Amino acid sequence: MSLLLHVFDTATNQWIPATNQNLNPNLPRTPTTTSVASSASSVTILAANPSRKGFSISNVSTAKLYLSFTSPATTANCFIEVPAGAFLLLDQQLIVTSAIYGIWASANGTCQVTEYV
Repeated sequence: MSLLLHVFDTATNQWIPATNQNLNPNLPRTPTTTSVASSASSVTILAANPSRKGFSISNVSTAKLYLSFTSPATTANCFIEVPAGAFLLLDQQLIVTSAIYGIWASANGTCQVTEYV
């Protein structure tokens, strides 16, 4: 089994194969963690930040979390569904720096969001 790693190129809005030129494991990162209350209405999970180098989202809820790059977030426009208790980590040099919105299947719990800048 092999693993093919890709990064999101914000200049072309495309996923591209990772190389030593576009990945830097020694890139300094400063984490900031916040908590976002779950909601059955669209909420901002992470504000746009051009300095973002990565982020993680932990769904501390019993309901599925739908993440979207557009507002309002809906189950139809999500780019990923984060199951209850699951964790999403996007930690690449070429990371999406736009805002991320979310909506839960039902409002109970939170998500813990850590942004690396």
